[in-house]
Amino acid sequence: MSALFSGVATELGLQVILKPYDNAIGRGFCLLADLAYPTFASLRALDGAADQRSSQNASEVRKWLRYWSVHGTLTAAELLLNKSVTWVPYYHVIKFAFLLWLQLPRFEGAARLSRDVLDPAAKQAAPLVDLGLANLALLFSNPVLAGAEARLQSLAAQFPVLEWFMRRPSGRF
Repeated sequence: MSALFSGVATELGLQVILKPYDNAIGRGFCLLADLAYPTFASLRALDGAADQRSSQNASEVRKWLRYWSVHGTLTAAELLLNKSVTWVPYYHVIKFAFLLWLQLPRFEGAARLSRDVLDPAAKQAAPLVDLGLANLALLFSNPVLAGAEARLQSLAAQFPVLEWFMRRPSGRF
């Protein structure tokens, strides 16, 4: 009899503790763990890599690059499964814990997922992706599209904001 009440009390206690975090507060925590801190840490790693060429900084850059690769894949999956995920109880609490697992150095979840899941899938898909990119390059080398690019550049020259978007990294069109 006490075991029955113990299980009910535990479940009720978890609901009382976790329920407030399964709404806007939970989404806020997920946003901080999902984007805010990783962005800050990535920028800091890139600044450190630009200042010093040490293996420690290169390791940090690799760590956050792997995180963003996993993040992009999981975000795409979450968008595809959006209707299903809303039915999962305490989804934002689970997602927050998962995001911590991805980032914390103790677990290195992003590195593990990248190494064990994404890297093999990327190697398998590489020939197909390369073929698709080659076909896109052929499509964009079409003379009709080259004329459209020249017209876009002349239009962009009239609007400074558009011009900024049209420039190449070298600063020229």
